[in-house]
Amino acid sequence: AFKNKIVKKDRLKFQSLAGPIEAYEEEDDLIKIKMPPIDICKLDQSLEIQNNHIEYSYIDSGVPHTVIELEHFKLDDSLKELSRNIQKSDVFGDKSTNVTYISTNSGDSKKEVVIQSASFERGVFDFTLACGTGAVASAYYVFQKLNQKKASFKVQVPGGDLFVEIIGNQPYLIGPAEFIAEIELYI
Repeated sequence: AFKNKIVKKDRLKFQSLAGPIEAYEEEDDLIKIKMPPIDICKLDQSLEIQNNHIEYSYIDSGVPHTVIELEHFKLDDSLKELSRNIQKSDVFGDKSTNVTYISTNSGDSKKEVVIQSASFERGVFDFTLACGTGAVASAYYVFQKLNQKKASFKVQVPGGDLFVEIIGNQPYLIGPAEFIAEIELYI
C-alpha cells in the first residue's frame, strides 16, 4: 500500500477480526504495526494431555495463543501431535488456540534477548513460517517474565526475523514487507 501509493501518508489504519490495526512505514523497508493491546495474559498455567503434564501461559494477542517454553527448540512430529491434542482440549473451548513454542537465549535483561518461536496455528493445523500474533505472544511472555515496563525483542520465526517492541500492554510488530506478486482477477 505504501509503495504503490494506495495511501498518501506514511501511516495506514485498517480493521481486522482482531481489532483495529495501524501500520507505519519505517526505514529500510520495515513496517511497524501497532497490534491490539494485550488484555488477557495468564502465566504459569498447567494442563494434562494424554498423561503428560504441560506447563503453559495463555496470551491473547488478538487471537489466543498457548505459549510453551522449550529447553531445546526443535520442531518435530511429536510437537505437531501434542499441539493437535492441546487444541482439542476442553480448556480452550470451541475457539481452540494457537500453540506457540518458544526458546530464549538468555534470561538476563541486560543482554539482547533473542526468542525462537514457531506457531502451530488453528485452522492451518500445522506450523507456519511466520505468525505475527505468535511472535507478539512470545515476546509478551518473555516481557512478563522479565517484569519490565518497556522492552524490544528479536523473534526468530521459521520464515525469518521479526522484532517486537512492548510498552506496557501495547505491542508493536516490526518486520519487512516484501512484494511477492500482482494478481488480476476477472469475475
